[in-house]
Amino acid sequence: MRRRHSPAVLAAMLGLALAAGAGSRLTVPARDPVSEAMQRAAAQMAQGIAVIRQARLTRGLAINPWTDPNRTGLIGLEWSSVTTTLGSLASKRTSTNPNLAAGLVRWLHEAGVHEGSAVAIGASGSFPGLALGTLAAVHALGGRAISITSVGASSWGANEPEFTWLDMEVELERVGLATRSVGASVGGEDDGGAGLGPDARRQLLAAIARSGVPLLSGVTLSGRVAVRMAAYDAAASGQIAVFINIGGAAANTGTCRGMLGLRPGVHRTLPPCRGEPGVMWRMSARGVPVLHLLHVDGIAAAFGLPVDPVPLPVPGHGAPFERPPRGASAALLLVFLAGLLVLVRQARAGVAHRAGA
Repeated sequence: MRRRHSPAVLAAMLGLALAAGAGSRLTVPARDPVSEAMQRAAAQMAQGIAVIRQARLTRGLAINPWTDPNRTGLIGLEWSSVTTTLGSLASKRTSTNPNLAAGLVRWLHEAGVHEGSAVAIGASGSFPGLALGTLAAVHALGGRAISITSVGASSWGANEPEFTWLDMEVELERVGLATRSVGASVGGEDDGGAGLGPDARRQLLAAIARSGVPLLSGVTLSGRVAVRMAAYDAAASGQIAVFINIGGAAANTGTCRGMLGLRPGVHRTLPPCRGEPGVMWRMSARGVPVLHLLHVDGIAAAFGLPVDPVPLPVPGHGAPFERPPRGASAALLLVFLAGLLVLVRQARAGVAHRAGA
């Protein structure tokens, strides 16, 4: 004879089916206090890409459709005289997604950035996409960007001697999309040009000179870190809300062991530095939150962004603008667990009944 289930069991089974079927599909547009700022940031980054693309072409620098299929103009060369280290082409292309700027808005908001906040930025030339997205996010929240640039760049970054990140920054400032860096260094292993040849140093110094940005230098790495801290303090004229590290410039990261394992995102505290501390650790010691932007795959995963997309997503649509509604995942889990508990109890009752029969 076919077994008949009780109403409680039938309800539990229905709950399990709903939880399993709806859990991975239910998404709604995110509603949070920074949703409008996220839209502005994505739009501004897309506009910045268009400006940089045109500036590159105006200089007679072709865009390689194989290495830069989305024609962003943000992808450099595999190798050049001013290249400091090897880099990942896929990571550089992933960082050109305009919606990345929207995700950065969320992190900056989490760090406490608001209208009028002074935001200190330490960027290498290795990730022009991250640098552009960061500026867009800061401006979208009404913050004030105070940038210092290490001009040298890794593979596929802003490593063309005649079109460095400082050159891109000048073009962005011209149309009101950025403020120029308050200082710059040549970069390299010790942020003073170590490992770079004479021609590379000359080209990097020329890039700094034509940008009109002051050259920051020092005899030792610790001296160069101190010069940067003084430059940030002078430009901030008050409390710095957050320090953002973009890339792996030595003056920012220092020589702290284990730094490469530091996850991307906001850090209220940093682990003890075993080595020479850079600006990240100096800022953290003051109680300034640090936003670490280096591992692009981790950044993309945190925001739900695709890796190396072709074509680029439409600005303002998809991740990180859509996510499961707040509390929905927890509610579905509770339904699932409650249903499972009913089924387990029913099964135990059946076993006990048969044992006593």
